[in-house]
Amino acid sequence: MELRTRTLSGTLGLLAHSEPGVLDAFAKLWGTDELLVSFDGMNFTLPQPERADVKPWPHIDQSPKRKGLVCAQGIINFAPNGPQDGGLVVVRGSHNLIAEYFKKHGMPPEPRTWGPEDYFSFIAEEVDWFKEAGCEVVKVCADPGDLIIWDSRTIHYNRLPESQQVRSIVCKIGPPPPPTRHILSRRLLTGWHTKDACYAPARFASEKDLKLKAQLFHERKPTTHWPNMNIFDGTSVDELRFGKPDACKRVRPVNDVVETDTVLRLAGVKSY
Repeated sequence: MELRTRTLSGTLGLLAHSEPGVLDAFAKLWGTDELLVSFDGMNFTLPQPERADVKPWPHIDQSPKRKGLVCAQGIINFAPNGPQDGGLVVVRGSHNLIAEYFKKHGMPPEPRTWGPEDYFSFIAEEVDWFKEAGCEVVKVCADPGDLIIWDSRTIHYNRLPESQQVRSIVCKIGPPPPPTRHILSRRLLTGWHTKDACYAPARFASEKDLKLKAQLFHERKPTTHWPNMNIFDGTSVDELRFGKPDACKRVRPVNDVVETDTVLRLAGVKSY
């Protein structure tokens, strides 16, 4: 369902992305408060006991071709998220072995990405290599108001809930955390559910990417996790829902964003 919720738009997106606690955390990681935010998605998962089983889809959101840590991803958690509530699963420590893995095994002959360069999926046998090297599969638990940040080279995926807990998050890609920290969980908000939140320094973005980013913001269109590079229109081309035109599809959100200076700078429309 394409509701234009994947841009920095709507009342909820504005409140979450402009939350001082979120901005401060990423500003400390980067050493600057001149940040851009990515136009990514929101996760709102309802309990559904008879839901069809979904297999894990382990992946990384930074191209193996990029050397070192280039960005990190973030989730603003709005609802209780326990061991059985679904949510983020990481292969802890895998970010430290990504370069070694691809040096040893190389790239597969067929690309494993749905489009953007900064994505690579793994099959179960490949994840076993990381587990045998000492990595641990961990379900990340969080409370309402927690911010979770992880290295984008970390193998991760989303697990569906097994409980009756509603899951709602906001997620984005942002700055790299210090090398001694893999996952940062910090109390930021109260109530609600979850949203992706990723920020990176504006100075790292090219003029071309800034121009496209501003255009997509004005059109209320999504991009990817990346806030400052690899910018492209991520709008779904599927106009059908269950074989019929999606009656909920709209061009702009019902509660549109108030374009403050802070919002326009985060969106790349105004310069710092």
